[in-house]
Amino acid sequence: MLMIIDKGSEPDLNERIRRAFRATDDLAAEGMKIYDAYARGGIEVLYENLIDNAATPDNLIRNLMDFTEDWNSRFLSAVEEVDLDRLLKR
Repeated sequence: MLMIIDKGSEPDLNERIRRAFRATDDLAAEGMKIYDAYARGGIEVLYENLIDNAATPDNLIRNLMDFTEDWNSRFLSAVEEVDLDRLLKR
């Protein structure tokens, strides 16, 4: 999925799809580099927000609560409720 959505490595969507599903060893290695970069970035964000300034277990819990509240306000509050019953009847 990262190979498909990463416009930085290849601007053409069709080429990104081709590379993702018909990857040679070299293309697979490039895809793993992209994946690793995303993973390292996510781990760095978690470390900075949760652990970096937590001197006590209470600080760690407070950081986790703050991070969760921030995540919810940024990403989950904008999610529209889905009526599964209505969708399944179509």
